Amino acid sequence: MGQRSLIVPKYQITFQKEDNVVRASYDLSVPVGGPALLADFKLYVDGNNLLKCEFQPGQTAFKSSVQHVLTHSDKDVVVGYSLATNEGWSKDDHDTLRAAKRYDDIDFHNP
Repeated sequence: MGQRSLIVPKYQITFQKEDNVVRASYDLSVPVGGPALLADFKLYVDGNNLLKCEFQPGQTAFKSSVQHVLTHSDKDVVVGYSLATNEGWSKDDHDTLRAAKRYDDIDFHNP
């Protein structure tokens, strides 16, 4: 009996900085009616999870945006995410928004 392939979620996660405000937008999904469900999702700005209790495991889609006000807008800030399904697939990544730029953005996605 062959091993089945893990279903990889579709995701588009964008962090945009304007002055001292970071806006994180996200759109995640797995095929409806299939075995895969979104099991965990976190968005981080400077080590703080922006979603707190908003994400509930077991969804097939999750889309919205949140904002975060930076305490020190004169310093670079690390942003990132972690995403997992109930089938054992997981991914996380991070990057840096630069303080020297009034506007900066970072995009994470899969094709």
